[in-house]
Amino acid sequence: MGYFEFIQRAALEKNHSAVIAWLLSNSNKYLSDKQKKNILKELFGVETDTDTIEVYTEYKGIDILFVIGSNIIAIENKIKIGEHDNQLDIYNSILKKDFPEHYILNKFFLSLIGEKPIDDQWKILTYDEILDCIKPYSKQSEIINDYIQNLIKLVGVKNNFNGSSLKRVGSL
Repeated sequence: MGYFEFIQRAALEKNHSAVIAWLLSNSNKYLSDKQKKNILKELFGVETDTDTIEVYTEYKGIDILFVIGSNIIAIENKIKIGEHDNQLDIYNSILKKDFPEHYILNKFFLSLIGEKPIDDQWKILTYDEILDCIKPYSKQSEIINDYIQNLIKLVGVKNNFNGSSLKRVGSL
């Protein structure tokens, strides 16, 4: 049984946010700066020369916030519950107020099913994309491999559910 299964919280947003943030942070010594930059480029379309990436989780409600030099990437993470309470509008205001000198590169709405956010400024990002991007790094550490195995199960459950739902609808 892997770590994420052991703590029986493998589907909680905060755990996923923490791991995603850690993967790209300076605290993660298992991935080289070049590998982190490759992930930034593949997932978020960001190319950077800096090796310093400041990472925050739960920054005033924003699940993951990357400060890369004078640039910002924000991620709102949703697994079980969808968007609510005009939260993206609130996060837009927080980013403008707290980072007036920074350029907001991208804002992503990460969800298991590829849910479309109400605010078109936030781009869709899925756990399938996260999984595909970090799979090549499975041999870098047990922690990364364990997270990848967790994502395989999480995405697999979603895919199995979608497949069985389509079969039921198709058989009506």
